[in-house]
Amino acid sequence: MKYLKHPDSGRFDWFWVFSLLSLTLYSGLAYLFDLANGQRSEFYGAIAKSMSLSLGNWWWGAADPAGTITLDKIPGSYWVPAIFVKLFGFSTWSVNVPNALASIAAVLVIAFTARRLGGSHAGLIAGAIAATTPILAAVARSNQPESFFLLSLALVAYFGVRALREASFKHLMLAGAFIALAFHSYMLVAWAAWPALGLAWLTVKKGWGVKIWQLLVAGFTSLLLSLIWIISVSLTPASVRPYIGGSNGNSAWEMVFGYNGLGRFSGLTGTTASSTVRGFTPPFSGSPSVFRLVNSQLLPQIGWLVPAALVAIAVIIISRRVKPESWFVISFFAIYAVLFSVVAGMHQFYTAELGLGLALLLAQAYSVTRDRGDRIGPVVIVVVSAITTMFIAIQYAGYQSWAPIVQLALAVAAVVLILVGLPTKAGWILPVVLAGSLTLSPAVWAADVYKYPSSINPVAGPSNVMGTFGGSGMGANGGPGMGGFGGGGVTPGAANVFGSNTGTDALLNYLKANRHGAKYLVAMFGTMTAAPYITASGENIVPIGGFDGADPSPTLSQLKSWIRAGDLRYVLISSGGGFGGGAPGGMGGTGGMGGSGSSTASVGSANTTAIQTWVKANCSLSDYSGGGLYECAPDSANK
Repeated sequence: MKYLKHPDSGRFDWFWVFSLLSLTLYSGLAYLFDLANGQRSEFYGAIAKSMSLSLGNWWWGAADPAGTITLDKIPGSYWVPAIFVKLFGFSTWSVNVPNALASIAAVLVIAFTARRLGGSHAGLIAGAIAATTPILAAVARSNQPESFFLLSLALVAYFGVRALREASFKHLMLAGAFIALAFHSYMLVAWAAWPALGLAWLTVKKGWGVKIWQLLVAGFTSLLLSLIWIISVSLTPASVRPYIGGSNGNSAWEMVFGYNGLGRFSGLTGTTASSTVRGFTPPFSGSPSVFRLVNSQLLPQIGWLVPAALVAIAVIIISRRVKPESWFVISFFAIYAVLFSVVAGMHQFYTAELGLGLALLLAQAYSVTRDRGDRIGPVVIVVVSAITTMFIAIQYAGYQSWAPIVQLALAVAAVVLILVGLPTKAGWILPVVLAGSLTLSPAVWAADVYKYPSSINPVAGPSNVMGTFGGSGMGANGGPGMGGFGGGGVTPGAANVFGSNTGTDALLNYLKANRHGAKYLVAMFGTMTAAPYITASGENIVPIGGFDGADPSPTLSQLKSWIRAGDLRYVLISSGGGFGGGAPGGMGGTGGMGGSGSSTASVGSANTTAIQTWVKANCSLSDYSGGGLYECAPDSANK
């Protein structure tokens, strides 16, 4: 109950209770409404289903039920979804709802954090900004690996603010622990919170020696906690765990710090099969630049309040009474803004974290200007926000066109209230109007996300904000489709990504009827190809080459050993393009998802080529009517 009382008077804080209920109601409806009928990523759905099948699969992040290979990330974002699948069975609801709940929790944690920065009014403003960030709402309604990262970062912010306001070493340690938890969801990008926290910690009122040793202890503890999964992989023999996807050498270190680290920056990845640094860079957010966050692909997703945030930073610094927590929220936003501006390629939803930083930054600016009696700063923030909103409205004229007009009226009302002032008893009116003047249009976009589901690239707004996939098309439930993936269409059976599973069922029925006791039902090229079959059946389906078909697993000799022992009878080689199922190279190759990203070459490409060549030469085409299915007799493995 103490969290519902006013921190100064100790009385029950009705305004705060109203704020929490409003934020919970809005985010709950926006993120959960009709979620069972939305879309899911079959790739990540297959991850959750595979992880739910055994404790080993759950810990390692197995991409297939047999646990032959992992997804190309640390699996922290899927530990909870896998538990949901285990408890409730596999469905779009069970794999999507954990993200929605995590996102609602993140909104509330940000509201509580801002309340510590500037009271209940600041808490409402921050919670409203976080809840209505369009891209945050879009990813909350998906099963992409983002929402648990956001929740972890929100908890970093909460304990970080407590640590800085109270000069508390205990809370500094807790903030570091949640950075480690965020690392297990999104790896290196989580550590970008440490510079913000560390620099702010150096400004607290303690002796320099004490501050430095406490920072070192917290940082080292956070580092050790961050590396738990990587170390567990390194200490476990490769023969008793899955191959680590996203690596050339079955290495968690390489996958995290190479493929998902240096590999995300242009010019640092290799372009030859012998390269030791691989990368995958989705092209949905435009080219790196100082203006990237306000380009055509990101502006309607995260950019609504970015110009206002720059004003807020100036307002806070000009106050000349910048507290440690103020330095923290400034750095928390600025560091991630710079990071997302320079990374080579990304989905729009990577920037959802900025919704948290924007929320805290603008709430802190509100608090600072209120305490100083400054009326000019908040007026400028409101005006800049209104101008940005009208600019976006012009770009998307005809879509929710009433919202910018109402928001403009709220902005005028907010400016008047700021300049005129209100009696103390009516002071609650200003933060309510102010929150509306900053968030109404993005709130409408966020609430409308359910009409435009996307399994691959969740974004808010009409279909023309989707970005390009190399083609066009319609997805399930009238949502934007995935278009011309590499120009080759969809592999046989993968059509259930678009709302149909006829091809999937036909192939699965054929394979089950002709299995002859094999341990593995079939091997396919790329987890993206195998995913719809895994989600439909839960069978042991081997994804050759992992996510993008570029992992050297299984090797040709390993595949032949399975065939020789009778554990594997069929290999599917698609005759068309699609999800990594065509020509060697998988995604980014001639048969891969060429419109969705750029993947550098690796030793896995040569492995894929060798397997396909051997299968075509030594196995026979089956009588399956869909084509592309090869049957390999045990004695063929001796060739």
